[in-house]
Amino acid sequence: MMNNLPVLGDGTTHYYHQGPVFKDHTDPEVQAIMRWNATEDTNVQEKDQGAVMGTNIKDLCDLVGGMSPGEEVKIISSDGFTKWFAYKNVYEYSSREGPIGLTWYMNGLYSDTGYSDGMKLVWFADTSVNPWGIHAFGNYDWYLAADEFYWYYYQSGGQNYPTTTGLSSKYVNGIYIYSDEAPPAPLDVIFEGTVTLADGTFTWTDDGGVDHVVSTLTPHGALEAVFLADGFTYGGSWHDTRNTALINWIDTDAVNYSYDGSVSPKLTWNYQKNGIFQNYFSTTTGVSNNGVVDGDFLEFYFGPDQQTTDNATAVLRITVDIEGGAVPPVAAFTADTQSGPAPLTVQFTDQSSGTPPLTYAWDFTNNATVDSTLQNPNHTYLTPGTYTVRLNATNAEGSDEEVKAGYITVTDAPPPVIPELFNGTVNLTPGASFTKVAYNSGTSYTVNWTTPLGALQATGLTYNVTDKRWSYDQVLLLDDVDVYIRNTPGNWFAYVNDVYKDGYGNHANGLNVIELADGDRVDFYYAAGVVDKNNLTETLSKTTAAVKTIADTFGSPPPSGDWTLALSGARDQTVTKTYFEQGLACPSSGHQVSWTDTDGNEWSGIPLWVLVAMIDDNPDTGPDHYNFNDALAAEGYSVKVTAGDGYSINFASADIARDNGYIVANTLNGEPLPELKPNSTKLCFPLQMIGPEVSSGKLVGNIASIELVGLPEPPAGWTLRMEGDVVDVITQAEFEAALSCIHVSTYNDGTDIWGGIPLWELVGAVDDIETTAHWTFNDTRAAGGYTIRMIAGDGYNRTFASADVARSGNYLVANTKNGEPLTDAIAPLRLVGINVTGGNRVGNIETIQLEGLPAYP
Repeated sequence: MMNNLPVLGDGTTHYYHQGPVFKDHTDPEVQAIMRWNATEDTNVQEKDQGAVMGTNIKDLCDLVGGMSPGEEVKIISSDGFTKWFAYKNVYEYSSREGPIGLTWYMNGLYSDTGYSDGMKLVWFADTSVNPWGIHAFGNYDWYLAADEFYWYYYQSGGQNYPTTTGLSSKYVNGIYIYSDEAPPAPLDVIFEGTVTLADGTFTWTDDGGVDHVVSTLTPHGALEAVFLADGFTYGGSWHDTRNTALINWIDTDAVNYSYDGSVSPKLTWNYQKNGIFQNYFSTTTGVSNNGVVDGDFLEFYFGPDQQTTDNATAVLRITVDIEGGAVPPVAAFTADTQSGPAPLTVQFTDQSSGTPPLTYAWDFTNNATVDSTLQNPNHTYLTPGTYTVRLNATNAEGSDEEVKAGYITVTDAPPPVIPELFNGTVNLTPGASFTKVAYNSGTSYTVNWTTPLGALQATGLTYNVTDKRWSYDQVLLLDDVDVYIRNTPGNWFAYVNDVYKDGYGNHANGLNVIELADGDRVDFYYAAGVVDKNNLTETLSKTTAAVKTIADTFGSPPPSGDWTLALSGARDQTVTKTYFEQGLACPSSGHQVSWTDTDGNEWSGIPLWVLVAMIDDNPDTGPDHYNFNDALAAEGYSVKVTAGDGYSINFASADIARDNGYIVANTLNGEPLPELKPNSTKLCFPLQMIGPEVSSGKLVGNIASIELVGLPEPPAGWTLRMEGDVVDVITQAEFEAALSCIHVSTYNDGTDIWGGIPLWELVGAVDDIETTAHWTFNDTRAAGGYTIRMIAGDGYNRTFASADVARSGNYLVANTKNGEPLTDAIAPLRLVGINVTGGNRVGNIETIQLEGLPAYP
C-alpha cells in the first residue's frame, strides 16, 4: 500500500480522536449537546492515535471497483470486531473529519515490526475546531458527518456517551463492500418444518464413539427427530463440563457441511432459538442442555457469522410441537410509565402466555374500540385524565382479557423549566488563585478564587472570558458558559446577592475583582432581549439557562469516623480505614505514592493497580503479598470506580497496569481528605481518584467501591505459568497452537513416545522483553548463565542450567504420551528427554521460573 497508493500522514504529525464526555444535565437535549461537545475541548489530547501513516479506505475500495451511493463498507478485524460505514463517509467526507485511513505505521513502527494495534482505522481530521490546533476527530465532527445509525456510544450506568475512539477498529484484516449487485445463490435449506417431541431421553453417540443420554425436549432432541425423519446424518463432540454436544458436521449426502477452522472467519454450525443466538459452548444454552417448549422456533445454520444467519450456506428451520403442549392464552401486559404530563407517550409490553401464535387487540382508552393489534405497541395520550387499558389475547385454544382500571394518569403539561447548569455550594479558598486565559487574546490572568469568576471556575463548567476592556478597566468580561454562547441569541448576566454586576467601565464591579464573603450568592443567567439589566425580575422572565452558586469561604473540615472500601472482582474483599492507612498506604508498605498538583497540593495514597491486584484473580499466585495479574490486564477489562452517590467512571485495565500515575488518595498535604475537593463542589472524603494520568473527567471522589467489569474468564483447560523478565500464562490452547506452529518434538525412551515442545522454546517466551509476535530465545543471556526451575503442582521442583538447555532437544516439555494427552499424577505436562533422568523428570508442571537472569549488555 505504501508504494502503490497515496499515503495519508507524514509519520510526524499526531492525529487524535475524542473519548466520552462525562457530563450530565436534567434536560436531555442540553445533556446531549454537552456530551457531543461541539467545541472539542474535553478528552481529546488523551486520545492520541500517534504519528501515523496509512491508506485512504476510499483508495482501497477503488481497487475492486469502488462504491456507489447508498452502499456500505464493512471493516472486519482479526478478532471478529466489525464496523460499518456509509458511502458518503468513505467518499464524500469534509476536511473537518477527514478521510478514513487504514494506518500501517505509527511512531516509527510498522504493523509487522511493532505497531501492535495495526492495521487500525484513524480519521485524518483537520485542526479547525479544537482549542489546541491539533488534528482532532471530534464527537461533533461525526455527529455532523454521519447518519445516526453509524454513531458510536460508550455505555456506562445506563447512559450513552458519544465517542469517536470506539470507531477506531484495530487489527483490520478485511474490507467488504455491500453493493446493490445480485445476491448470492439461495442457501441450502436442509429442513424446514415441524417436529413433534415427547418428553423423554435418547442416546447419542459422539464422533469418538462415546454414548450420552440427552433429553428429547432440547434443541439436540429436535435435531435428532429431524435426522430420524429426514435421512441426513450429523455428528460432533461432547463437552463433559458443560454437559452438551458440539455439532461439528451435517451430511445431506449431496454436501457435507463440516467445521473448518483453517479459514478466516471460520465456518461453524450455530443455532438460534426464537431468533436469539444461543451460545452452544454453555451450561445453559448448549444444544443438549437448553430446554424447549411448545411453539419454539429453532434455526441451525452453517457459515462464517457465528451470532447471525448472515452469509449462511446451509440451514435447518425447526418448529417444536410438544405432545399435549397446546395452552390457551393468559393476557398480561406492562407499561414503561403510568403517569406524566401531556402529551404522554407510553410503551406497552405484552407479557401474555399461551401456545403461539397469539393475536392481540388493545384498547388504550376503554372506549370499546381496538386501537392496535401489535404485540408491543405505543400510544400517545394528548388530553389530561385517567385511562383504563384493555388487552385481549387470542390463540387457537381460546382468548383472555386483562383490564387495568385507572392504569394511566395524564396531567397538565408543566411550565418550561429553566436549565440549571449548576446549583449548589462552591468551596473557595481565601488567598488562593487560579489562572484563566482570555479566549480572544490568549493572554493568561491570575484570578482570586474568592471572586464571582472563582465561583464559576469552581463549578467545573467550561466558560470563556474576554480581556477587551483590560487596558481600560482591568476587568475580565464573561462571554460564554458551556454551550450558551454570547449573542446566539442571549448574553450572560451576573448577580451577587441579586444585585447586577458588570465590570464594563466599572472596575469595582468586575467579576474578577469583587471579593466575596462566606454565604454570598453568585448567580449567572443567560437571557436574550433584556432591556433593564438591573431588573432581576425581567432577566428571570427571559432566562433560558442559569448557574447558581453559594460561596463557602470557610472550607469544610474532614469528616470523622470509620469508612470502608468495597472491592469486587474474581473475589470480593472489604478494605477498612485502618487497613488502608496502616497496611496499604503507610510508607513502610512500599505501596505509598504521592503527587503534587498544579496548585501545590500534595496528594498521597496507593496506586489503583495495587487495589486491583487484591481481586483480579482467585487464587492469587506469585511472590508478593498481592500479585497483579498482567496477563488478564493485557487481555482487557474495565476498572469501575464508584462514588458514594452512585457516580462512576471506568478505566481500562491495560492503562492502569502497574502505572503509579493512577492514585487512590487518602490524604491531602499530610491530612485526611476534606469533605469537598479544594476550590470545587465535588465530594472528596474519604478517597479521591487523582494523579498525573487521571484526566479531569475521571477525578471521582468520595470513592465507595471498585469493581472489575468484564474480567476475562479463566481459560479452558490447564495453564502453564512462565516467570522471567515478564510473567506470562500459557493456556492449553496456546500450548497446542504453538505445537502446530513449531511442529511437535518427540522423545522415545524405549518404552513410550513423548510429544511436546523443547524447554528452550518455552523459555524464549519470558527470557527477555519480546519485540515480535513470536517467542524468540535469547542466546546471549543463556550464555551469561541463569537457573531454570521446573515446579510441579505439589511444590516439587528441580533446577537446570540455561547453558545446558539452550537450543537443546534433550529437554522436552511433553503434553502427550503415545499420541494421547497425559493423565494421572504427571498430567498435564512432564519434563522428559535424554538429559532428564531420575528425579529430574518433573511431572504435573504448573510453573517455570527463570532465576538470576543476567543484566542486558
